[in-house]
Amino acid sequence: MSTISRRLKAVALLCASAMLAGNAHAFIGAFVYAKVKTESEIIAGLDEKTRNLIEGLPANLRAEAIKALQEAQPLIDKSVAKYLDDVDTRIANRIDQAGCVAVVTAEIIVEKIKGPWGEKTPITTLKRDYDSRKHFDPRNVENLALTYADLVGSIVRTGCGVYDTKAKAVISEFRSEVGQKMDMWHQIRNYCKTPDECLVMRYSDVRNLIANSEQRDLDFTNARTAFEKVKGVPVSKVRRGFFGGQSLDWTVDEGELVKLYVIDRSIENARALRSQNAKLYARDAGISLAKAEESLALATSKLHPSIKAQNDEASKVADATVAFRAGVVDNANAAIASHADQKSEGERILARFAQIERDAASVKAKAKANNDAIDSKAAQEAARKAEQHRWEQLERRSPK
Repeated sequence: MSTISRRLKAVALLCASAMLAGNAHAFIGAFVYAKVKTESEIIAGLDEKTRNLIEGLPANLRAEAIKALQEAQPLIDKSVAKYLDDVDTRIANRIDQAGCVAVVTAEIIVEKIKGPWGEKTPITTLKRDYDSRKHFDPRNVENLALTYADLVGSIVRTGCGVYDTKAKAVISEFRSEVGQKMDMWHQIRNYCKTPDECLVMRYSDVRNLIANSEQRDLDFTNARTAFEKVKGVPVSKVRRGFFGGQSLDWTVDEGELVKLYVIDRSIENARALRSQNAKLYARDAGISLAKAEESLALATSKLHPSIKAQNDEASKVADATVAFRAGVVDNANAAIASHADQKSEGERILARFAQIERDAASVKAKAKANNDAIDSKAAQEAARKAEQHRWEQLERRSPK
């Protein structure tokens, strides 16, 4: 099998089975936006890799994944762990059948390449080969990524012909474990050469990532505690040569690399979701601000120097203008608090609404002044008429 063909197959399998591989953890961020999000808004709040994967999925798989995330969303503010479990279950239940079609489609696109495993290799054989890492060559990280892609494809193909509930659950769990390793090696396939070298480099990277991350992201992802459990000193030493990759010590380092992978992805997702939520809050603040602008314009237009009813209406509309305060100020402050990228926009919105509030107060003052003037004018006219009437009465009583 050519390396190029295996690469094409790996890319296809990443798109066709990533959702099946139990990567629900990649969808989690640090904050919750209370309103229902559109598909594009949900995708925008994910890390780049997951966004690319979802956008590359067939329409039916993408729709099912988004629907599962939307349904599970209410759980996140109660328990992140329950949310993750629920997402895993919903995605597995919804996409299992469609995933078989997706993998077949992917194979048609990139040729029917089976890798070291056949069309319908028994799951027991796949598990045995995985446990012994048969066909895996740790002397080259890209080979590991490609072999894992081959194995995921074989697991999914085998699972498509299994209908027993318990058996499918076992296959799903196996696929999830292998799929996570596939994604991890795919991420660093061009970054380092051997598992021990990768562990040293990735351990340093993630340590720096944590040191430069915001505390709220670390608190949400529990990244510090997770990192403390990572053993950053490799136990393997992969050598070149025929027997260089015979030892399975590299799988211990692989396990630590998976931990680092999860930490990295979790922090990235926390940042991504926080950034997206900030944009949504700023958008909502802007919508409320636009409504306040329209309301203020209406209030101003109703002012009249001689009609009290219109001035009364102007005052009421001015009150309605100020009532947009919660929608503007709360959302703008939420945008600023969620992510620094929205600070300037949030501050602009707050400043403009502060001016609108002052203008609304001016409208009310003008309405009152107009009505006071109207009342004063009416009183003066009434006094004039009364005086005129008095003189007219006196004239009638005066002798001719």
